[in-house]
Amino acid sequence: MKANNFFCIYIVLCPFFIFFTNEIDKELSSPFYSKDGKFEIDNKDTITAHFPFLADILDFYYVYYLAMPDSLDELEEFIDSMHVAYPEELYYYDILKKQTLVTLKENKAHLFFRENECEFQLWMQEKDSTILLYNVGKKCCDLDCFPHPEEKFAIINQLVNSTPKAFNAKNKIIIMKTQLSNVLLNEIMTISQKYKMDKDKAILIDYIRNDGLFNYCNKERIDNNEPYFKKIKIMLKKFCEENGIYRLVFYTYCPHSSVF
Repeated sequence: MKANNFFCIYIVLCPFFIFFTNEIDKELSSPFYSKDGKFEIDNKDTITAHFPFLADILDFYYVYYLAMPDSLDELEEFIDSMHVAYPEELYYYDILKKQTLVTLKENKAHLFFRENECEFQLWMQEKDSTILLYNVGKKCCDLDCFPHPEEKFAIINQLVNSTPKAFNAKNKIIIMKTQLSNVLLNEIMTISQKYKMDKDKAILIDYIRNDGLFNYCNKERIDNNEPYFKKIKIMLKKFCEENGIYRLVFYTYCPHSSVF
């Protein structure tokens, strides 16, 4: 997995997610309090010690799914898939399995997600306190979360060049090898170079095989008669059929002839 393929796509997308249904105030023994009840998780280093590489793997999960897992089983399945595809890059696989996931499972009744317009957070409820375990900005569909034009331009460029997200018919992620991902990005770029593109604007495309192109953010069908998107659709149909892919989600610059 190449580093430039994993720019964290900081995005706001999904409604409130909850990992678990157990009551949040249920009393459990906790590794985060000393015997006298003193709260011990009070800084980033302590959180990292108890949940090593949690932020890293959640960043990767969001890069692929543009959402957070609904359960620890989903997260663990993703970790296993990542390790099969990129064992060298996921060098901390054993730590995730033997420590991070174990600790999460021990405290699963206390975990919950929160979001606002530009942030996503994972919290843990502990007695009378809440612990912020994970915090990231999310700008999937709302690029106005970037107030400065230079920053917005740089982020759009990163998004357009980030790894496309591939799914099978059951909506499970297909982790593409870097070589295949680059082939797709090159195909998209080759087509875009033939048209006048607005590089200050990006659209998140959702392509479903045999159903066409959609705007991921507003779920509206994209006009397939627009020359750029017509070419993109033809290319994606062939690419997906050849590689056993049912659905693709990716960013592209907006052609000047289109309005979104």
